[in-house]
Amino acid sequence: MRFIVILLFLPLLTTASAPQETKPFKRVEVAYSFSPMVTYRWLTKNSFGPNSFDAAMQKEIMRGRNKREVEQFGFITGARARVNVVKYFAIESGVEYYLHRYMYKGDLFYLTTFNGSALDTVGTYKANYLYNYHYLKIPVAFTFTAGKGKFRAVFSFGTGLDVFLKLTQTTKSVMNGVKKTMTETSSEPFVKFNLTPFAGIGFEYAITGSMKIRVLPFAQMQALKNIDAPITERLWGGGVNLSFSYGFIDVKNRE
Repeated sequence: MRFIVILLFLPLLTTASAPQETKPFKRVEVAYSFSPMVTYRWLTKNSFGPNSFDAAMQKEIMRGRNKREVEQFGFITGARARVNVVKYFAIESGVEYYLHRYMYKGDLFYLTTFNGSALDTVGTYKANYLYNYHYLKIPVAFTFTAGKGKFRAVFSFGTGLDVFLKLTQTTKSVMNGVKKTMTETSSEPFVKFNLTPFAGIGFEYAITGSMKIRVLPFAQMQALKNIDAPITERLWGGGVNLSFSYGFIDVKNRE
């Protein structure tokens, strides 16, 4: 009888005493990413007395801008390195180029002349102003993954260390049916360094043990104002980070 009991429990005893299966993961991954995104801004203002002329002017200018300015498409692209501390947690950083845009849509103006007794319309003019903010971005991200198999959920958060490069303004005008486009660089004293926190949640797919693709919807917003002026902005946007990575250096992972 004792022998039969031992035979029945032998599989359980051997399973419990056997070492757990180990699966490798890559310690370091190099990734290229491209992130199309919708970009806009949040207007803020310096504080003046509620009855002052400056406060009244601020309110009117901000009302006009919020009425006329609209979102545009921008993007972030560049290379990152991921260090997988453990299989489910990684630290990422790299160097990226970041283009943030929005547009001011102008009114249609009628060009007139005085004929001696009345005003005659001699033409029309309309212009839109596209503002292009160019940044060098150094992202610092903390990324968690969950799940087993080829598909895994991904959660990432961190901040971008953004270095302002330049602001270009593209004016697209139409005068009497004739279109004209002109781009010039602004000389406004924009803040040279900003922090842009971000967070995203998505998934990744392992093509092979070394190659992965990732799809990560995200949102971000500047933590600091971008110019020291009566009316300033915090740039924000949201999009989808698309990346392809290749991993190096096998590490045994106990599951």
